[in-house]
Parts: sequence; structure tokens; C-alpha cells
Amino acid sequence: MRLLQSVFALNALSALLLAGFTCPAMAQEKPRVAVQKIEATPAVMQRARGDGASVANVLEQIMQGAQSDLENAMLGTGMFEVTSGSELRTVLDAQDLQNSGLFDEDDPATARPFQLAGFNYIATVTVNNFQLIDRRDVVDDTFGPTLYIFETIQLGAVVQVHDVTKGTLLASTDVVSEHSQETRIIEGSRQDGSYTSSMIGTVSRDLATDAAAAILDTIAPARVIEFQEGVIWMNRGRGAGVAVGDIFRVLDPGRVLRDPTTGAVLGSSESLNGWAVITDVQDKYSVAEAISLKRAPSVGHSTMRGGQPLPESLLASMRASGPFEPPARRLPPAPDLAMAWPNAQDADDAQPNRSRSVSIALFVDNVAEQVPDDRVSTLERQLQSMLADKGIRVIARRDVLDAVSTLNTGRADAGTGDVDQTEAQRVLSDQASVVSLARTLGADGIMTATIVSGLLDTTVSRQTQRIVAKAQVDVAWSLLEGYSGATLDGGLVDADERFIASDERVRLEVNTIDRLLREAASEIADDVQASLAAGRGPNMQLAPPSRSVEIVASLQNMTVPEIKAIDGVWTITGDRYPLAADACMLSIDGVMVGSTPGPIQIQEGTVRLRLEHPLCETVDRYVRIDDTTGTLRIPVVLSAEGRDEFERRTEFFEKLKDGAAMRENERAIVEGIVDFLERSSITIDTSQVRNLSIGQPSIWLQGLE
Repeated sequence: MRLLQSVFALNALSALLLAGFTCPAMAQEKPRVAVQKIEATPAVMQRARGDGASVANVLEQIMQGAQSDLENAMLGTGMFEVTSGSELRTVLDAQDLQNSGLFDEDDPATARPFQLAGFNYIATVTVNNFQLIDRRDVVDDTFGPTLYIFETIQLGAVVQVHDVTKGTLLASTDVVSEHSQETRIIEGSRQDGSYTSSMIGTVSRDLATDAAAAILDTIAPARVIEFQEGVIWMNRGRGAGVAVGDIFRVLDPGRVLRDPTTGAVLGSSESLNGWAVITDVQDKYSVAEAISLKRAPSVGHSTMRGGQPLPESLLASMRASGPFEPPARRLPPAPDLAMAWPNAQDADDAQPNRSRSVSIALFVDNVAEQVPDDRVSTLERQLQSMLADKGIRVIARRDVLDAVSTLNTGRADAGTGDVDQTEAQRVLSDQASVVSLARTLGADGIMTATIVSGLLDTTVSRQTQRIVAKAQVDVAWSLLEGYSGATLDGGLVDADERFIASDERVRLEVNTIDRLLREAASEIADDVQASLAAGRGPNMQLAPPSRSVEIVASLQNMTVPEIKAIDGVWTITGDRYPLAADACMLSIDGVMVGSTPGPIQIQEGTVRLRLEHPLCETVDRYVRIDDTTGTLRIPVVLSAEGRDEFERRTEFFEKLKDGAAMRENERAIVEGIVDFLERSSITIDTSQVRNLSIGQPSIWLQGLE
């Protein structure tokens, strides 16, 4: 049997080694447990002090000894990462010292503030019963009257395990320890003190062992890791307090337990499969021989639980004999997150190293009152460099369109300081849309980033008596289609930083803001790269076509009488010619693209059209361009000054009669009006006039060609 156990142990160890070293993707991260300081209830502590300083001292020794024994026992299992809650102050003081400026900050071993490892569970041990019983008797024996002292320590505690991530109590277990000692004092001899260190140490170790077992059974119950012909290996060893001769129940997973009200799965029941006795204990695992078994246990799923005596019908010397039935039907294992989701390295390997070549126009804004507006340029530069590092071509308006003087001050390129010289870029900001600016910059797509909030929260830690400040900056980003402005992707990233604050230093400082913006920019750059790699980037091939459009700025209610040569004499007729404002400055979506009448290339869709003329009121309106658009007639009106000037010069026409021949002086006046209209870029609107002076010269057409 021993040879068989050795062979099976070798197989089990091989399986463990393969699972731990050759398949790192399958390795599960160990849960972290914070073991809090062992304490007694106020009532127990008060009673101990009332019984005398020596009694209270014994209790203190037991709790202090159990604290280190418990942490050692938890570490000895190899199944947890253990955080000592009792030493938190010591750890924080060490961090403060290493961040005092005396240590090399670039040394990877130097502690970083606010980077303590988190933990999944908290384990607390609270002593709720403690008694010292001292009984003395004098007995006459061979050596004469002898004093017999019978000393007993009784201790009870509650072990609780909390899931910190959910704030729930997972288990509450009572543990009890009682140890007695007999001391004989012969007449004439002397003994100082009582309750020897050995008994105090025994009670401490018992408390620690029972508490560790309760914690283990709650978070990670012992499981069967191998089974062969009645021999069971389990993943609990010497470090967990297992000893040869210990009795364990073998439990199989049963039916799913479902809440009838919510339908939520609460866990599964367990059914008793049999009993086993420990025959060999190693540091990390133990070997047991089955006393009785209904069937083979399910490797990886059946559990081993101690703490209960064998039924009267069984003896520890009994052994179960095969053949054994197959394992009981078990629940399907929970999805292994390490298998269901590729790890970060796999995800990086699956993605191309650099995004496809795409150009993005970058626009940054700030609506957070707590963040100064001058930090916008900081975020813009950070985003620009980090996106470029990922192979994304970034076009920033400040680099392409804005004057150099707005980028630098106090140097040779600082400019004159004359605000009129940079008026054009301010007008562009007032009138141009993001889409038109991106088009002007030659970008495929648009990215907007807005600093939406800057927060500073403070909390006072009761345990450390420190003011801990948390600074946070939130940045919203969107990736837009370049030709339409439609949102393709986006998100909200938050960057935070914690620091020890004082009453004098509780504010959101610029240096902190810059660090948080840099962190946010890095996360946004990663998100944008992922969006482009996933095919959620801009695609200019889908952009609608452009149309060649002529634009006529028709002057409303503005006409001049027809004057044409009849038989060599300039004669006024009853017809009138409409006028149009020529050479109007034309802007599409805030960007000047030319002058009327064009033609102008305009992309199909709704655009903002703006016409500006010295004698006319500015026209600013939205128009729809489609495949049927050839000529746009936009009504315009003269400004008050323009109308006064026009009426003053053309009031002469009111005195002329239809059909009257013009005299030389009248012709000179008309030629002056023609010259005025030509210099003012006012012309005849021929788009709505048919058969204009066919065969007969017109003074207007000759002068305003």
C-alpha cells in the first residue's frame, strides 16, 4: 500500500506541477484575505481586568500569540495572499519614509503610496468567552502535605469571514478551546507564577488552527485532487493544520439551490459520499484512505470536511474496497474567466501593432469649472502625441490654421500682440462647424474630447487618522464620421489620484490636473486604437458626392428700367431688369469657399450658407443640396446705407417717361449709374430674363458685362 501511495503521490504532484507551471493561462489568482487584529469583546476584556492584571495579561498573551499563528497558518496553506490588518500602521509609516525624498524613486523596490494590494475577504476573530479556573487541594502523600493546583483555560471565539466586494457576511463559526494543567507543590518548596507558557501557547495555537480551518472551509474548502483505488489526495496539508489520524467526511456536489423569489442561484447542496482518515501529510497536500465510500469522489469538485466524529457503525481502521461506482453527476463547472476571456497579452497579440492609416481632426473643450481653460492645450498635446504614437495621424487646428503667435509667447514668434491680426481664426471659431473644419483640414474623421468634471473629495481615515484626498478628472470623448459628424464610438474615462492632505492643502492643483489629464489621454488613445482596429473608424468612401452649384444673390425689389438703342437713339422702355449682387463672399459651414456666382463644389446634404456683400445685409441660412440642385437663387436686400446710396443715384429714373429718347446729359447720368453699379458689384440678373434686348443693344448689358 505504501508503494502504491508513493506512485499515486508522484502522479498527483506531477498534475499539480503541470497545472502550476506549464499552463500559466489556466492559473487562478489567489484570493487575498485581510486578517484583522484578534480582539476580545468589551465585556470579556472588562471581566478579565476585574479578575486581576494577571488574568488580563494571560488573555492578551493568547490573542497576540494567536494573531501570528493565524497569519502563519494562512500563509502555510499556500492558497491565499495574506494581508495583516494589525500591521497597517507599520506599513503606512514605511511608505511615508520611502517617499520622504531620501530613497531612489526610480528603484522598482521603492514603495508607492496608494498602491497597496486590495483584498477580497476580511477575516475577524473575536473572543467572546474567557475563563481561568484555579482549584487547589492539599493532599497528604509520601512527601507529606502536598499542594495540588488544577488550572484550566477556557476560551471561545467567533470567526467571521466577509466578502469585501459585496459587503456580505459569508460565514460565522464558533470555535472553542479548553486546556488544563495540574501542578504539585511539595511542602517546603516554592513556585512563582501560574498558567505556564506552554499552556498559553497551546491555547493560542488551538485558536489559530481552528480559526484558519474555519476561514479555509468558507473561502476554499478542501477538495479532492486525485483518487485511486480507495486512496484520496486533497489540497490541504500540514500548513492548514491537518494531522495523521484526522477524520474527514467526503462530500459530493448536489443539486443547484435556487431562490424561489428571485430565481438567483444560491449555490449547491452537498451529499455525504463517505468517510476517510488521514494517513500522510505533506506541506501542501494530504493523503487519506477511505473508510467507507458509496462511489468514487469527483476530482476537483468533491470536498473534504473535518470536525465531526465517525459514526458508531464505523471504525478508523476500516478500509473501503472497490470496485467503486463512477463519480456522482456534478454541476457543470463555472466558466473559467482565464479561458473565457483572452488575457491582456493575447489581446495585444491579436491586434495589429499599429492602426490603419487614418487622419483625425482633433478638437478639445473644457466645461469643468474646477479645471482652468488653459489646460485644454495640455490635453490636446497629450492626445496628439499618444494617438500619433499608435500610428493615427492627428491634425490639430492650432497647428494648421491658427497664427503662430497663439502658440508661443515671449519668443521670436510671439507676434505683435495686435488682436486684429488674429481676427480670422476667431471668426472661424464663431462660424465654422466641426465637420467643415475637419473637411478644411483634410481629415478623414473627427475626434472630440471634453473635460467634463474635476473633483476633489476628502475622507478622514479613522484607523490611520489621516486626511486622504482623491482628485479625479473625467474626460468624455467621441469619434465622429468626417463627412457627416455622425458618432461612431465614444466613452467616458476617469483618472484619479490620491494623496495625503492637510488642512492647508486641500485643493485641486495644476500639477495634479496635468497628471490626471495625461492618464486620461493614455486611456483614450488606447480606446481609439481599439475602435479603429474593430472597424468603428471613419470611412470617407461612404461620403456623399459633391455637386457643382451656381449661386445667384438676387436683390429683392431692386430693378432698373430697360434702356436700349432704337434706330440709333437710346430709348427708355416700359420693361425693367432685376438686379443681383455679384461677387458676394460665400462661406459654406463657416469656411469661405469662393464668391458668387460660382460654380462652387458643395457636398450633398444640409449646409450652412453665408453671403456677404458691402452694400447688402449678410445672409446666413441653411440650404439642402442634392442631385437636382444646379442653381440656387438666394434673395438678398440692400443694407440701409446701400439703399440710401442706390436711391440717391437712381432717383433720376423717376423723371423719365416710357418711350422717351434720352438727351446727351441724361445719357451721361445713366452712364454714371452704370459705373456705380459696376464698382459696387451689382449686375443685371439675367437668369430670369428671356430674350433680353435681342437685336437691340442695351446700355446695361454693354456697361455691366
